[in-house]
Amino acid sequence: MNTHMNTLKALGIIIVVTGHIAGYVFPPYSFHMPLFVFIFGYFYKTSHQARIFNYVKKKFKDLVIPYYKWNLFYGILVFILTSINLITFGQSLSFHSFFVESWLSGHQYLFNLAAWFVLSLFLIQIIYILSGALLNKFGISNEFLLMGIYLVIGLGQRFMLLNKR
Repeated sequence: MNTHMNTLKALGIIIVVTGHIAGYVFPPYSFHMPLFVFIFGYFYKTSHQARIFNYVKKKFKDLVIPYYKWNLFYGILVFILTSINLITFGQSLSFHSFFVESWLSGHQYLFNLAAWFVLSLFLIQIIYILSGALLNKFGISNEFLLMGIYLVIGLGQRFMLLNKR
């Protein structure tokens, strides 16, 4: 990995930590989370589209399996600490909290709060490769078009959230 990307990752980590400690300099998640997605996307190779199943399997093994291993650890930890009345927060360990809630919010065990990004990153990568493959089926292989589509979707979502208030 090159020095520029390491510098960008360090900057992203500093911005995340600063945002959680000192309040938000930018609106929540408007800058630092897209920065991490950009960094991961920078290393994406279009050659993966030839082997989509292998790509999804590898990402599942690299991101989702370790996520659930850690989530199980934190679920058991929260269960033990609530059983002895040491803490009174976090959901109890159940099928729903372990498998379902992790995809909905990722905030079920609180000690593992920051891990929500792992599943989000997995979904982003899978959606990206599938949508790229779909466009390729129509003879379109333009990364800028795909970026534009995602930009419009993101801005539209933000616009809808702002107008909902």
